[in-house]
Amino acid sequence: MRVKIPTFLLSVMTALVSMAAHGSMASLDDAELAKTNAQGIALAFEDFRFQMHPRDYIEQIGSTPQSACTTTGSGLGNRNCSRTENLRFYGLSITSSGAGQTFNGAACPSGESCPLGAGSIARLASFGDPYLLRAFSRNGLNFFGNSEDRTVLELLGPTRTDAFKWSFIGEIDVYGGGIAQGNGVLQNQVIIQGSPTARTQGGAEATRQGTVLQLFRTAATNNNANATIGRPFSGDTLGIVWQSRLNGSFRFSASQTGTVGAGSLAGLPLFNQGTTDANAPGLKFKQVEAFLPLGQLHYQPLVLGATPANDGNFQIELTRVQNIASIYQDFYSLNAGCANSGGTAGRACGYNRTARPARYLETHGYVRWGQGFTGGPGTDPTINSTTDGIIFAAPAGANFTARSSSNPTNANNLNVTTVTAANRTFANVGTARADGLLVQHLKITSLGAGP
Repeated sequence: MRVKIPTFLLSVMTALVSMAAHGSMASLDDAELAKTNAQGIALAFEDFRFQMHPRDYIEQIGSTPQSACTTTGSGLGNRNCSRTENLRFYGLSITSSGAGQTFNGAACPSGESCPLGAGSIARLASFGDPYLLRAFSRNGLNFFGNSEDRTVLELLGPTRTDAFKWSFIGEIDVYGGGIAQGNGVLQNQVIIQGSPTARTQGGAEATRQGTVLQLFRTAATNNNANATIGRPFSGDTLGIVWQSRLNGSFRFSASQTGTVGAGSLAGLPLFNQGTTDANAPGLKFKQVEAFLPLGQLHYQPLVLGATPANDGNFQIELTRVQNIASIYQDFYSLNAGCANSGGTAGRACGYNRTARPARYLETHGYVRWGQGFTGGPGTDPTINSTTDGIIFAAPAGANFTARSSSNPTNANNLNVTTVTAANRTFANVGTARADGLLVQHLKITSLGAGP
């Protein structure tokens, strides 16, 4: 990966080096640190702004595929084995949610119709609600289902933060040929507006929590039980738990011009931003909220490592939930007494909408694309809504035909009524949700490392 460092970062690094050289920063020895007694290190970010130049980019360059493949036939087999794909991300920025300008410098209104806010973020993490870095002893189940205390390094995100924009231009150089070789380059714009916080499932606004990152040592116990429970490693390793939270809105739009690519071919696409959020074209997800817990202390760490072949590739694995009663009862958050009932009638086993065990909200995640479902059937956003749900919007001067299916007329009738609307400039396809998300095992292996 090649990274072009923006001028902003160079200025920050230069300032830090200058401060250290003039004695403005001093190290703390063990004796001084031993005198401290606090809850952790608070990291506040007020009046914050990060912006790369629109032509500054981060690039991932593909290598020639090493696996055998065919160049004849149909479908996926009909491809050139020497071709690669390159990815570039231009103009990464974190700015305020207000009005500002496009990547091309034109003025634009606030919201998802404007990628770059003009001002800084007043309270990205305020002094009263900062990021908190701390080390604590945390109790949890180990790989064998036994209770165990371990030291955990935690980074806790703020529970309240001003909404901000995260935006960038993406570019996929298909097959690595670029415009010079006559191949197309797909350019897209991503604008995310919101904050890394979310409510607990079914909770009120007051229950909003921040993102959490936990690091801990996963110790190896070299005995026969390792093979029995299928541990993915034989030595001590670093375990990670990532509790991701977010809320806000997302917009994805595409564009293409005749001059694209890095270096001498660099050019900015002219994205159609629209004059308001309602007519900004693209695919939009409004009022999104999500909580996704990846890993549990201490029996399900997220671990990183090289592939067994040591071929330059890597693996990211969320280790599988073990077939041990105390572990899977905790992970699935079974009700008390369920495991010993043998499925006896009348026992509150498995999933329940009410009277859930306390750990349910810690192990189960959710994603909601729009909030309209909260009113029950018949109250979801209609095809005409521009403020909630999943929306397709056409660029200025274009239109399309949309078809929408209504709710069933009754609980026993699966027939739906299809509504067709022509000459639409936008269409809301409704809301969606996935509650009770559980990731029991996840393994990602890269395959494209060069020789």
